[in-house]
Amino acid sequence: MQKIPPSERVQPLMIYMPPAFLKDLKAFAKKAKMTYSQVVREGVAMRTAEGDPYNNGFNDGLDCAIDTANNNETLQMRFPNGKTFADCLADDLQQFKR
Repeated sequence: MQKIPPSERVQPLMIYMPPAFLKDLKAFAKKAKMTYSQVVREGVAMRTAEGDPYNNGFNDGLDCAIDTANNNETLQMRFPNGKTFADCLADDLQQFKR
């Protein structure tokens, strides 16, 4: 069996988090019988995976907000540049998509 060099297994990382996050991390790790590192690695893997349900849900929420703005009669007033208030709002919300 070929030995994997330690640098290719895992690498150390120092992170800072608010005390409440650390408390939640410790409680979750204990309940799930996992190390803190395992929990953090899973979180990173979930957030960076293709088709991440968290990001998909977040983006779906933004799409619903944009649709609501576009279908709101009051937000259809036009500015001198020709854009509606809904258009401006939708442009602003698009920047938050993940």
